[in-house]
Amino acid sequence: MPTITVEGRERSYLLEVPKNPQGLVLVCHGFGGSAEDMRGWAGFSKILDAHHFVFAYLDGLPDAKGKRNFQVEYQFQDTKINDVKFAQLLVAQLIKQYKLDPKRVFCTGMSNGADFSYYLARQSKPIVRAVAPIAGCMMVGWDKTLTAKNRIPIMEVHGTKDAVTLWDGDLKNRDGWGPYYGTEAVAAHWVKSLALSERDSKTSGKLTRTRWGTKRDATEFVLYTIDGGGHDWSAHLEDPKRSLAEEILGFFEKHSEK
Repeated sequence: MPTITVEGRERSYLLEVPKNPQGLVLVCHGFGGSAEDMRGWAGFSKILDAHHFVFAYLDGLPDAKGKRNFQVEYQFQDTKINDVKFAQLLVAQLIKQYKLDPKRVFCTGMSNGADFSYYLARQSKPIVRAVAPIAGCMMVGWDKTLTAKNRIPIMEVHGTKDAVTLWDGDLKNRDGWGPYYGTEAVAAHWVKSLALSERDSKTSGKLTRTRWGTKRDATEFVLYTIDGGGHDWSAHLEDPKRSLAEEILGFFEKHSEK
Protein backbone atom coordinates (compact mmCIF):
# COMPACT_ATOMS: atom_id res chain seq x y z
CA MET A 1 0.00 0.00 0.00
CA PRO A 2 1.51 3.39 -0.97
CA THR A 3 2.22 5.95 1.75
CA ILE A 4 2.91 9.65 2.10
CA THR A 5 4.57 11.39 5.04
CA VAL A 6 2.39 14.01 6.73
CA GLU A 7 3.81 15.95 9.66
CA GLY A 8 6.12 13.08 10.56
CA ARG A 9 3.47 10.35 10.22
CA GLU A 10 3.26 7.74 7.48
CA ARG A 11 -0.19 7.88 5.92
CA SER A 12 -1.48 5.11 3.69
CA TYR A 13 -3.94 5.03 0.79
CA LEU A 14 -5.03 2.89 -2.15
CA LEU A 15 -5.30 4.00 -5.76
CA GLU A 16 -7.40 2.97 -8.75
CA VAL A 17 -6.40 4.64 -11.99
CA PRO A 18 -8.54 4.50 -15.16
CA LYS A 19 -7.48 4.93 -18.74
CA ASN A 20 -7.08 8.62 -19.58
CA PRO A 21 -7.35 9.96 -15.98
CA GLN A 22 -8.64 13.53 -15.70
CA GLY A 23 -10.15 14.07 -12.25
CA LEU A 24 -9.74 12.79 -8.71
CA VAL A 25 -12.17 11.41 -6.12
CA LEU A 26 -11.13 10.99 -2.50
CA VAL A 27 -13.04 8.10 -0.92
CA CYS A 28 -13.15 7.92 2.89
CA HIS A 29 -14.21 5.00 5.06
CA GLY A 30 -16.34 5.02 8.20
CA PHE A 31 -15.19 4.84 11.83
CA GLY A 32 -13.29 1.59 12.32
CA GLY A 33 -13.13 0.86 8.60
CA SER A 34 -10.23 0.93 6.17
CA ALA A 35 -9.30 2.01 2.66
CA GLU A 36 -9.22 -1.62 1.55
CA ASP A 37 -12.68 -2.36 2.93
CA MET A 38 -14.11 0.78 1.36
CA ARG A 39 -12.69 -0.08 -2.03
CA GLY A 40 -14.19 -3.55 -1.75
CA TRP A 41 -17.81 -2.53 -1.35
CA ALA A 42 -18.23 1.09 -2.51
CA GLY A 43 -18.73 0.03 -6.14
CA PHE A 44 -16.35 2.41 -7.90
CA SER A 45 -14.04 -0.40 -9.04
CA LYS A 46 -16.80 -1.85 -11.21
CA ILE A 47 -17.19 1.36 -13.21
CA LEU A 48 -13.57 2.55 -13.18
CA ASP A 49 -13.02 2.69 -16.93
CA ALA A 50 -16.46 4.14 -17.67
CA HIS A 51 -15.30 7.44 -16.20
CA HIS A 52 -12.06 9.40 -15.99
CA PHE A 53 -11.52 9.65 -12.25
CA VAL A 54 -8.57 8.45 -10.22
CA PHE A 55 -9.92 7.03 -6.97
CA ALA A 56 -7.81 7.57 -3.85
CA TYR A 57 -9.08 5.55 -0.88
CA LEU A 58 -7.72 7.19 2.26
CA ASP A 59 -6.81 5.30 5.44
CA GLY A 60 -7.59 7.03 8.71
CA LEU A 61 -5.17 6.56 11.60
CA PRO A 62 -6.09 4.04 14.34
CA ASP A 63 -7.10 5.33 17.77
CA ALA A 64 -6.12 3.71 21.08
CA LYS A 65 -8.56 0.86 20.38
CA GLY A 66 -7.26 0.29 16.86
CA LYS A 67 -10.25 1.93 15.17
CA ARG A 68 -9.19 3.83 12.08
CA ASN A 69 -10.88 7.21 11.75
CA PHE A 70 -10.62 10.71 10.31
CA GLN A 71 -10.21 13.68 12.63
CA VAL A 72 -13.34 15.81 12.41
CA GLU A 73 -13.40 17.20 15.96
CA TYR A 74 -15.29 14.41 17.71
CA GLN A 75 -14.90 15.15 21.41
CA PHE A 76 -12.50 12.25 22.01
CA GLN A 77 -10.27 12.62 18.93
CA ASP A 78 -6.61 13.61 18.90
CA THR A 79 -6.64 17.09 17.39
CA LYS A 80 -2.91 16.84 16.64
CA ILE A 81 -3.72 14.50 13.76
CA ASN A 82 -4.16 16.61 10.64
CA ASP A 83 -6.20 14.66 8.12
CA VAL A 84 -6.90 17.82 6.13
CA LYS A 85 -3.16 18.18 5.53
CA PHE A 86 -3.07 14.49 4.52
CA ALA A 87 -5.76 15.15 1.90
CA GLN A 88 -4.11 18.36 0.70
CA LEU A 89 -0.67 16.82 0.22
CA LEU A 90 -2.03 13.70 -1.43
CA VAL A 91 -4.19 15.70 -3.83
CA ALA A 92 -1.23 17.89 -4.80
CA GLN A 93 0.93 14.81 -5.39
CA LEU A 94 -1.66 12.99 -7.50
CA ILE A 95 -2.50 16.06 -9.58
CA LYS A 96 1.16 16.37 -10.47
CA GLN A 97 1.73 12.63 -10.97
CA TYR A 98 -1.25 12.03 -13.27
CA LYS A 99 -1.60 15.56 -14.70
CA LEU A 100 -5.13 15.90 -13.32
CA ASP A 101 -7.38 18.95 -13.48
CA PRO A 102 -7.25 20.67 -10.03
CA LYS A 103 -10.81 21.88 -10.64
CA ARG A 104 -12.01 18.26 -10.80
CA VAL A 105 -11.21 17.12 -7.25
CA PHE A 106 -14.08 15.64 -5.22
CA CYS A 107 -14.70 13.73 -2.02
CA THR A 108 -17.21 11.15 -0.86
CA GLY A 109 -17.37 8.93 2.18
CA MET A 110 -19.49 6.89 4.52
CA SER A 111 -20.30 7.87 8.11
CA ASN A 112 -17.08 9.29 9.63
CA GLY A 113 -15.76 9.54 6.06
CA ALA A 114 -18.91 11.48 5.13
CA ASP A 115 -18.30 13.84 8.05
CA PHE A 116 -14.78 14.34 6.69
CA SER A 117 -16.28 15.22 3.29
CA TYR A 118 -18.25 18.02 4.95
CA TYR A 119 -15.13 18.98 6.92
CA LEU A 120 -13.13 19.43 3.71
CA ALA A 121 -15.95 21.46 2.16
CA ARG A 122 -15.83 23.91 5.07
CA GLN A 123 -12.10 24.63 5.02
CA SER A 124 -11.07 28.24 4.37
CA LYS A 125 -9.35 27.15 1.14
CA PRO A 126 -11.15 23.97 0.05
CA ILE A 127 -9.41 21.51 -2.27
CA VAL A 128 -12.72 19.93 -3.33
CA ARG A 129 -15.08 21.03 -6.06
CA ALA A 130 -18.11 19.10 -4.70
CA VAL A 131 -18.78 16.46 -2.03
CA ALA A 132 -21.15 13.53 -1.56
CA PRO A 133 -21.46 12.55 2.11
CA ILE A 134 -23.35 9.31 2.75
CA ALA A 135 -24.89 9.11 6.25
CA GLY A 136 -22.84 12.08 7.41
CA CYS A 137 -23.22 14.99 9.80
CA MET A 138 -21.59 18.24 10.94
CA MET A 139 -20.36 18.85 14.48
CA VAL A 140 -21.68 21.90 16.31
CA GLY A 141 -18.13 22.95 17.22
CA TRP A 142 -17.24 23.56 13.58
CA ASP A 143 -19.14 26.84 13.67
CA LYS A 144 -16.26 28.32 15.69
CA THR A 145 -13.47 27.19 13.38
CA LEU A 146 -14.76 26.50 9.86
CA THR A 147 -16.72 28.35 7.20
CA ALA A 148 -19.97 27.34 5.49
CA LYS A 149 -19.75 29.96 2.76
CA ASN A 150 -17.74 27.96 0.22
CA ARG A 151 -19.83 27.55 -2.91
CA ILE A 152 -19.48 23.78 -3.04
CA PRO A 153 -22.30 21.56 -4.35
CA ILE A 154 -23.32 18.82 -1.91
CA MET A 155 -25.20 15.55 -2.33
CA GLU A 156 -26.22 13.87 0.95
CA VAL A 157 -27.92 10.48 1.32
CA HIS A 158 -29.42 9.67 4.71
CA GLY A 159 -31.89 7.19 6.23
CA THR A 160 -34.47 8.40 8.72
CA LYS A 161 -33.84 5.38 10.99
CA ASP A 162 -30.06 5.69 11.01
CA ALA A 163 -29.06 4.49 14.49
CA VAL A 164 -25.44 5.71 14.29
CA THR A 165 -25.53 9.15 12.65
CA LEU A 166 -28.96 10.07 13.91
CA TRP A 167 -31.35 11.73 11.48
CA ASP A 168 -32.30 14.26 14.18
CA GLY A 169 -28.71 14.73 15.34
CA ASP A 170 -27.46 14.64 18.93
CA LEU A 171 -27.27 18.17 20.27
CA LYS A 172 -27.21 16.90 23.88
CA ASN A 173 -24.34 14.52 23.12
CA ARG A 174 -26.04 11.42 24.46
CA ASP A 175 -23.86 9.12 22.32
CA GLY A 176 -20.50 10.68 23.18
CA TRP A 177 -19.31 11.84 19.76
CA GLY A 178 -19.86 15.44 20.68
CA PRO A 179 -22.92 17.55 19.79
CA TYR A 180 -23.86 17.35 16.11
CA TYR A 181 -26.64 18.68 13.91
CA GLY A 182 -29.48 16.62 12.47
CA THR A 183 -29.74 16.01 8.72
CA GLU A 184 -32.40 18.63 8.07
CA ALA A 185 -30.50 21.17 10.17
CA VAL A 186 -27.35 20.50 8.13
CA ALA A 187 -29.29 21.09 4.92
CA ALA A 188 -30.85 24.27 6.32
CA HIS A 189 -27.42 25.46 7.41
CA TRP A 190 -25.99 25.23 3.88
CA VAL A 191 -29.18 26.55 2.25
CA LYS A 192 -29.03 29.68 4.40
CA SER A 193 -25.27 30.17 4.14
CA LEU A 194 -25.27 29.79 0.36
CA ALA A 195 -28.55 31.68 -0.21
CA LEU A 196 -30.13 28.76 -2.05
CA SER A 197 -33.67 30.03 -2.63
CA GLU A 198 -35.01 27.57 -5.21
CA ARG A 199 -36.43 24.30 -3.86
CA ASP A 200 -38.04 21.28 -5.48
CA SER A 201 -38.89 17.89 -4.08
CA LYS A 202 -39.92 14.53 -5.50
CA THR A 203 -40.95 11.36 -3.68
CA SER A 204 -40.96 7.86 -5.13
CA GLY A 205 -41.72 5.05 -2.71
CA LYS A 206 -39.44 5.41 0.32
CA LEU A 207 -37.06 7.82 -1.39
CA THR A 208 -37.45 11.60 -1.45
CA ARG A 209 -35.11 13.81 -3.45
CA THR A 210 -35.04 17.44 -2.30
CA ARG A 211 -32.91 19.99 -4.09
CA TRP A 212 -32.10 23.56 -3.19
CA GLY A 213 -30.42 25.75 -5.80
CA THR A 214 -29.99 29.28 -7.08
CA LYS A 215 -29.99 31.17 -10.37
CA ARG A 216 -26.66 32.72 -9.39
CA ASP A 217 -24.56 29.64 -10.21
CA ALA A 218 -24.57 25.83 -10.18
CA THR A 219 -24.23 25.52 -6.40
CA GLU A 220 -26.83 23.17 -4.97
CA PHE A 221 -27.64 21.01 -1.98
CA VAL A 222 -29.33 17.73 -2.89
CA LEU A 223 -30.72 15.58 -0.09
CA TYR A 224 -31.85 12.01 -0.68
CA THR A 225 -34.01 10.96 2.24
CA ILE A 226 -34.60 7.21 2.63
CA ASP A 227 -37.71 6.70 4.74
CA GLY A 228 -36.91 3.97 7.25
CA GLY A 229 -33.37 3.63 5.94
CA GLY A 230 -30.50 2.76 8.27
CA HIS A 231 -26.79 3.47 8.49
CA ASP A 232 -25.61 2.04 5.21
CA TRP A 233 -24.34 2.63 1.68
CA SER A 234 -27.47 2.18 -0.42
CA ALA A 235 -27.40 -0.12 -3.44
CA HIS A 236 -29.10 2.54 -5.57
CA LEU A 237 -31.30 5.64 -5.41
CA GLU A 238 -34.09 6.48 -7.87
CA ASP A 239 -32.97 4.15 -10.65
CA PRO A 240 -32.51 0.50 -9.56
CA LYS A 241 -30.27 -0.07 -12.58
CA ARG A 242 -27.92 2.72 -11.53
CA SER A 243 -25.71 2.10 -8.47
CA LEU A 244 -25.05 4.66 -5.76
CA ALA A 245 -21.45 4.85 -7.00
CA GLU A 246 -22.74 5.85 -10.45
CA GLU A 247 -25.08 8.45 -8.92
CA ILE A 248 -22.18 9.98 -7.00
CA LEU A 249 -19.96 10.15 -10.07
CA GLY A 250 -22.84 11.61 -12.08
CA PHE A 251 -23.15 14.37 -9.49
CA PHE A 252 -19.42 15.05 -9.61
CA GLU A 253 -19.36 15.08 -13.40
CA LYS A 254 -22.23 17.55 -13.40
CA HIS A 255 -20.09 19.89 -11.35
CA SER A 256 -16.82 19.34 -13.17
CA GLU A 257 -15.44 22.54 -14.64
CA LYS A 258 -14.32 21.82 -18.16
